[in-house]
Amino acid sequence: FTDRGSIHIHVAEGKSLVECSVADTGPGISEENLSKVFNKFEQFGKTSRPGQEGTGLGLAICKNIVELHDGNIFVSSQVNKGTKFTFTLPKS
Repeated sequence: FTDRGSIHIHVAEGKSLVECSVADTGPGISEENLSKVFNKFEQFGKTSRPGQEGTGLGLAICKNIVELHDGNIFVSSQVNKGTKFTFTLPKS
């Protein structure tokens, strides 16, 4: 969801876990919607543009996969500044 700007991917290894994050400089997510980001079928700020279709299941699926691997996933965002998704997985 970044038309202009950048996307940054970061991976860091700790003693007992691996942390991965994806951050963009897109439109961001309002504070009132942050708590709904991982809900099934949740879409907000959607505009009718070609190539940006979805069902609102992607982040719910991501959360389930991460949690099935005993990990955690988080989101932080500021409107007009971007969004950062971070997940951690334990090392095996």
